[in-house]
Amino acid sequence: MLEEEDEEDDDDSCNPEDEKDDDDDWDNNLSPKQTLTPNDPRAEVYRLSQTETRRVRFWRLVVLLLLAITGALVATGTYLLLRNAQEDDFRNQVQSQSTNAICS
Repeated sequence: MLEEEDEEDDDDSCNPEDEKDDDDDWDNNLSPKQTLTPNDPRAEVYRLSQTETRRVRFWRLVVLLLLAITGALVATGTYLLLRNAQEDDFRNQVQSQSTNAICS
């Protein structure tokens, strides 16, 4: 009989449903609709996470805009530089061909 009691104790201790942890509340999803008291630590964590999320989104937008502006400036500068070089090459070729045609 003692062995049966020991086996029952072992079975009960391994059942996670029987044990309640205070930390189980942290696994619940918090939404803005839930009412949390100001003294609740979850309210502070939720508020801080929302603040950090807003900051991350803001800086992500800033970096995206800076990359777009930098890309546009580099593309415009490259276009202008190559356009001027192409026009100079064209003028030089026309001038050398006209000089060759006159001399011939």
